[in-house]
Amino acid sequence: MTVVANNTRVRGDVFSNTGISSIGGGAGAESTDNPAAFSYQGVGIIYRKVTSATGAGFQYEDAGTFDMTAAATRTFMAKVNVTDFGGLQATNGLRLRLGSGSGAYYDYIVAGSNAKIASLAEYPAKGGFIILPIDPNIAGYRDSTTGAPALASGDYFALVGAFSSASAKAENIGLDAMDLGTGLTLDGTAVALIDFVDFDEGTKLNRFGYAFLLADGVFGAFGTWTIGSATATTMTDSARETIVFPDGLFAAGWSGLAFDLQNASTALTIENKTFSSLGSISVEDSRAIMGVTGTSGDLTLNDCGFINFESMILNSKTALNRNAIINVESVTLAAALIDESTIAGSPVASNIASFITTNDVDNITNCPITSGGTGHFAEIQTAGTYNWDGNTLSGYGGTPGSNLVAASGDPDAALYNNSGGAVTITVINGASVPSIRNGAGATTTVISALEYELTGLDAGASVTIVDITVPATPVELFNEVAGVDGIVTYSFDGALSGTAIGVYLLNTIIKINEFDDVLPSVNVSFPVNQTADNVYIP
Repeated sequence: MTVVANNTRVRGDVFSNTGISSIGGGAGAESTDNPAAFSYQGVGIIYRKVTSATGAGFQYEDAGTFDMTAAATRTFMAKVNVTDFGGLQATNGLRLRLGSGSGAYYDYIVAGSNAKIASLAEYPAKGGFIILPIDPNIAGYRDSTTGAPALASGDYFALVGAFSSASAKAENIGLDAMDLGTGLTLDGTAVALIDFVDFDEGTKLNRFGYAFLLADGVFGAFGTWTIGSATATTMTDSARETIVFPDGLFAAGWSGLAFDLQNASTALTIENKTFSSLGSISVEDSRAIMGVTGTSGDLTLNDCGFINFESMILNSKTALNRNAIINVESVTLAAALIDESTIAGSPVASNIASFITTNDVDNITNCPITSGGTGHFAEIQTAGTYNWDGNTLSGYGGTPGSNLVAASGDPDAALYNNSGGAVTITVINGASVPSIRNGAGATTTVISALEYELTGLDAGASVTIVDITVPATPVELFNEVAGVDGIVTYSFDGALSGTAIGVYLLNTIIKINEFDDVLPSVNVSFPVNQTADNVYIP
C-alpha cells in the first residue's frame, strides 16, 4: 500500500525563527520545539501570546517563492489554533493573510460572523485546530486586500487575532505546518479508505490536513482523494464509514473523489460508505465531485450514499448497486450501470437534465427517482431504442407517455429527447411511464410494455407464442427457452392487449402441444402443468 501527498510543504516541523516576525506590540512570535506546545504537526509550531483588542499576531516570509496560481500549489492548507478562542472578537476575531510580502497580501476572516462562508462564522465550540483550505486566486473569498499581491511568487503567510476579552497568560495563537496542494493518492494491494487517514493524520510528521478523523468511523476529507494509478490497485472495503467533505475557501472541483482505472488489474469494490459533501454555492461551488477515469480496471459501489455532490462522472467500468444519490446536481452516465439505487432531490433548473447520457439511459434500472428541482431527469442525446426498466418516477411534470415538441413540452418532463432523431422508449418491469419532451427534429415513441409470464416449466422447455388473429397465417411473437428457474416472461407492447394467441411448449420428454389465450391488459403470471408425451421414446 502506498499513499502519496500531492503537496508542496512550505514549512513543517522546523525549529527556527528565520523568517518569523511579529505583527503588533507585545511579546515576540517564535517557533518552538517545546513538546508541551500546542502543535498539530510534529512538535514545532509558530506561536505567540496575543491580547490585543485591535489585532496582533505574526508573519512568516519564506526564503523561496511558490507559484500560488498553478493548479498544484494554488490552495493553502491552513492549520491554526487559538487556545483561548472564547475571547475572540465576534465579527472578525481571527484573520489569515496570504500574499507576496508584508505590504502585499489578501486578508481572510477564518473565525467571525463576517466570514465569507457559514462554517467560519465562529470558532468551533470544542476548540482545537481549524484546518482550512484557502485559494487566494478567488476574489470572492477575500475580506480585504493590501497592496498588489503577486501570487505567482507567493511567500507570505500571517495570522492575526483580535480579542474582545483577553485572558491569555501564555502563547495562545499558532500556525502549524504550511502546505500547498491538491490531496492524496492511494494505490497498492488490499487498500482501504482508512489508509488515507493513517497516512495523513496518523503520521505526525505528515499531517497535511487532507484526511483526518472526526469520530469513530467518520473521516474528514479535503482536496481530492484519488484511488488507483498506473499501479494495479485492489480494494474490497466494506467497513461502515462516513466520509465528510467540509466546506472551505477553495475553488470548484478541488474537493472530491477520483477513481483511476487505467490498470487492467485494478479492481475496486467499496461498500457501506456515506460520502457527504458540506460545500455550498454561496461564493464558489465548493461541493465535492466524484469522477472515474480509465476503462481497463473495474469499480463497484454497493450500498453507498452520495449526498450534495456537484457532479458524478462515471464510465463503462463503473457499477452502482443499491446506492443513494441525493441532491446531486448532475451525473454523467457514460455507459455505467446503476441498479436499485434511490435518486432524489437533484436541484436542476428547468430544461436541464440531471443525468446527461448518450446511448445508455437503459443502464439505469429499478431505481426510485424523485425530482428535487424543475428540470428533466435524463437527456437522451443519441437516437435509438431504449428500455425504461423498473424505474419509478415522482415529481416530474407532463402527462405520462406524452410526446411534445420543445416549444410546448414540459420543461420538467422526466425524459428529454435531444437527439435530433427518433427515439423509442419501451417501459418494462413495472416502471412508471415517463413524460417526454422533444428537442429540435426529435420524435419519441413510448411503448408501455406488459408481461405475460409462465412458471413451473422444466429447464430447457421451449416456449413459442404466436398471433392467431388470422388462424390460417399465425405470426410468431416470441420464442424463448426456460432456464433453471422454470420461468419465461414475454414483455409486449400494451397496445397488443386483447390479441388472440397460441402458446406452444415443448421439450424432448414433456410437452403441452398448445393452449390458446388472449394477451392481457395487466401483467399476469401463472403456472403451467406440463404433461408427459406418451409418444416420445427416448
